[in-house]
Amino acid sequence: MRIYMRFAVFIFFITSQAFAGKFFDRRSKILFKEERYSFNENWVKSGVNEKESIKILLGLILKSGMGKKIIKKAQKRAQTYGQTLFDVISIGETSLTDTTLIRKFRRSGPLKVIYETRSQVFIDKDLNVKDAALDLAHELTHFALRSAFNPYSEHFGPVSFIKSTVEGTGGEIEAFLVECAVLKDLFSSQIYFSSNCPRVGGSKKQGVVEYYKVGAFYEKFKDKFKDFPYLSPEKPLFISSVYGIPYPIAAFREYKSIIKKVCSNNRKQLGLIEKNKSPEFWQLKQKIESRCQNIYSLLHMPIH
Repeated sequence: MRIYMRFAVFIFFITSQAFAGKFFDRRSKILFKEERYSFNENWVKSGVNEKESIKILLGLILKSGMGKKIIKKAQKRAQTYGQTLFDVISIGETSLTDTTLIRKFRRSGPLKVIYETRSQVFIDKDLNVKDAALDLAHELTHFALRSAFNPYSEHFGPVSFIKSTVEGTGGEIEAFLVECAVLKDLFSSQIYFSSNCPRVGGSKKQGVVEYYKVGAFYEKFKDKFKDFPYLSPEKPLFISSVYGIPYPIAAFREYKSIIKKVCSNNRKQLGLIEKNKSPEFWQLKQKIESRCQNIYSLLHMPIH
């Protein structure tokens, strides 16, 4: 079972910024069209084109009660962007959900900022149909339920980001529970019980216990943060595929990456409006420098 998630932040600065054994063959009726595929074949090749391959995955997920619910919620989220599910799901090098934050401002009024978010789901091109469907159910949970974060906010701190990423609404634990529900609905009990799902047993509370097992990272992490009561030195069961480390540590590394870019981006913003040294400019400069200086020691915290 493959579990992935990453919130990528991309930066472009002009007058706006963007944070960026085979299984048996079966016939499945998908969106009013019959498709024939094997669970063990590459999902990208299961359809005649990318859209048809995505239809196969969605049709499979729709056979699960939980899967149907998460697809409905994902459709509503896509509609808020003026898009369909086919617009927000793509073939990727790995399975992840990229969320891009765009901020727009005018040089004459740098404190008046407009924020806009966009998310895109990518599914690993090398997966078979079964694993791709499970990954898609997982990623659609992030897409549909996770609230957008604003790294420019002064309230954007490491503890809240880690908790949101791991145990928050639409976070790693909830996405894993959805994935397990789909797995249990669609595949044999043998496949289900050979996965990590029984270790959590459909319980978010047990998921918290498992996801905060960080092994060798425990002492350094505990010394720096006192806000994680379930943090444990036991051998971790869940490892971030993006970073290759336990999820709480991976989330902290992601936070540091984001905040570094925030400071760099804000300083570029100051450079663009420096010629117009209005009271707003000095107010913004003081706010940026204060925040970035305060997090300098945090950015160099050696816990991984």
